[in-house]
Amino acid sequence: MLVWASPATGLPLVDTDALDQLEILAVEAGDPTRVLFAAPARLVTETLTSDDIVATVDGVPQPVRLQRLSATDVEVAVVVDTTLGPDELRTLQGAVVELALDLPPGATMRVIGADGIAMQPAPVPGPAIAQIRQLRPDSEGDIRAAVDEATRLLAGSTQDRAALLVVGRDLDRRINPIDDLPVETATAYVVSVGAGGEDTLLGPRTAGAVSVVDEMAGILPATDEMANDLRNLYRAEIGTPDAAAQTLTLEVPVAGEDVPARTVVLDPDSVRPIDTDSAGAQPDAAVAADAPPPSDAQPAGTDSETAPRWLSAAAVIVLLLSLLIAGTQLLRRRVRHGPEPPPDDPPRVASGTARAPRHATSATRPIAKLTPQTREALAHAHLGLRQLALASRAVADSVPDEMFRLTEARASVALSGRAVTLHDVLVADLSQTDRTDDVELVRRAASALSTGWQHTARRRSAPPPVVEINAVLTGGAASGTTGPQRPIAPVRALNPLVEIGLEHVVLSHRDGRDDQLVARAVTAVDIMRAARLARPVLTLSPQLLDEARRYRAALNADLHDAAQRDRWLQLLCDCVAQGAAENADRLKRLGGLRERWRERADHAGVLPLIDLTLARPILDADLVARRLTVSGDAARRLLVTAAEAGWLQPERELTDTWVCDQVLTLFTRSTEDREPSSQPV
Repeated sequence: MLVWASPATGLPLVDTDALDQLEILAVEAGDPTRVLFAAPARLVTETLTSDDIVATVDGVPQPVRLQRLSATDVEVAVVVDTTLGPDELRTLQGAVVELALDLPPGATMRVIGADGIAMQPAPVPGPAIAQIRQLRPDSEGDIRAAVDEATRLLAGSTQDRAALLVVGRDLDRRINPIDDLPVETATAYVVSVGAGGEDTLLGPRTAGAVSVVDEMAGILPATDEMANDLRNLYRAEIGTPDAAAQTLTLEVPVAGEDVPARTVVLDPDSVRPIDTDSAGAQPDAAVAADAPPPSDAQPAGTDSETAPRWLSAAAVIVLLLSLLIAGTQLLRRRVRHGPEPPPDDPPRVASGTARAPRHATSATRPIAKLTPQTREALAHAHLGLRQLALASRAVADSVPDEMFRLTEARASVALSGRAVTLHDVLVADLSQTDRTDDVELVRRAASALSTGWQHTARRRSAPPPVVEINAVLTGGAASGTTGPQRPIAPVRALNPLVEIGLEHVVLSHRDGRDDQLVARAVTAVDIMRAARLARPVLTLSPQLLDEARRYRAALNADLHDAAQRDRWLQLLCDCVAQGAAENADRLKRLGGLRERWRERADHAGVLPLIDLTLARPILDADLVARRLTVSGDAARRLLVTAAEAGWLQPERELTDTWVCDQVLTLFTRSTEDREPSSQPV
């Protein structure tokens, strides 16, 4: 087959991810030279020191003084181009919502439309997202004036740091260069849809970055990069003994060999970083533009210009004929031998938002090649999740999920070395005052799972709800404003289960007592979200509890070691497949119980009690009265009726208490009778 390609045009392709690069946002020449930079995203869970940075001025190593800038004391002013239509504005709003979700607790966001109306600073994520959703399309206004208002408001911000984000269409023709922000405290980001403006949207004394994208869909990678910058920002002071120094090189060796050093020009008149390659290329380009054509150049319109045209036409004809022949042969082969076997790759589950570098289109960077055993385990896990997703949709409106959350929470607490059974938790709930610390922890863990599900449900993509889950587990509010920050190092892989599994190990390596409890909750929620379950009905910790020894070894794995990484991924996928199969069977059995009981119900008043029993298989009259909003006497009559029908039995240890053994047994596994490990996983 002959394939002809026209000369390359436009921007070059980049095969690395921008989030894994060292990004310099500002350089103030002097002695010392001050550099504002964002470390690679993989280092978000680490704090760099001066020993981690290598800086040279004109090739001579220089001492570095390093300071990490707080990401929790930042106010972000977002100027949104609300003159857009509904579809484009919806895409733009989605990118800003993702930014609010990525910012750490303590940060605030102020939203300003093209009409110049500025909202009050709101905490992230919830209140800030509410502001973003208030924006309306097709509004009147001057976005240039809105930007000026945003810079004025940021100048009076009470936060330690400020950031400005301006997003819209063709901003190079609609706003003035942003040059009114102090480089010491503020950073500007401009994302423009349309061609042009890279060198004109920010002034020479403004720190920040400009992204120019062709389509609205390109806004999201740019705001992802901004979120990474704000969480990973450093200020370095580098000695510059020679006032006539020309270049500065910055390198972060701990990030890995695939992160190249950045060399920029030292310009006393500008803080905008200019790479030495770009600076050196400009004079050559100018000379080339003014140089006379070579003596053997053909005049315009001669055969030298028309030759590629007939060559390209001939190539297209040959290509079409080749495709026709290849298609005919393929059809004959399929008729003779049957359809081709399916590929080895497992089916992919929808993952989070893909990130791409600015001015580039690149495929997701894969991790090292997985072993055939790991790929097979991934395929089994995907198949199990697909079956569970179908089962969850079939009963989405009929089977409550409270018992699934309690089962996951109880097993997760047991993995942390604290034994409690589902029976103990359900009985303790009947008495609101008599709860042990372990029972209370199980209830908080179950509430955290609910919070995490609500955080990610009905969204095409969302980050793992680490902060929200941690807040609930530590007894704080679910708004993400309390509790220590627990960021996740982003890991991009070919398969979302691989990504989630590696993030689990990262989250588990914290210093707090319940960090692994948080990690398991985040992992379970993230897998459910990736699998697009209709209800949060996946359990993972009971299966990990069965493999506690392997799980303990996996948490100490070195993810850079391929064998250790694959052993952990195989364990995770095996547990996911097993948990999905068990819960799909549970859903089927629960649905069968519900239908049989409803068919045998004597009157409609018993029907609400059936759904309550599926969610809470140990009941007393007070609980039934509270949940169904009936009197105590009516609740007792319902319980007696259910006991006479045979689907409730008196609880052996408690008076006036009933238990549904058929439901409780479905959620009870042999691991409940096992003593917790003396050493928590």
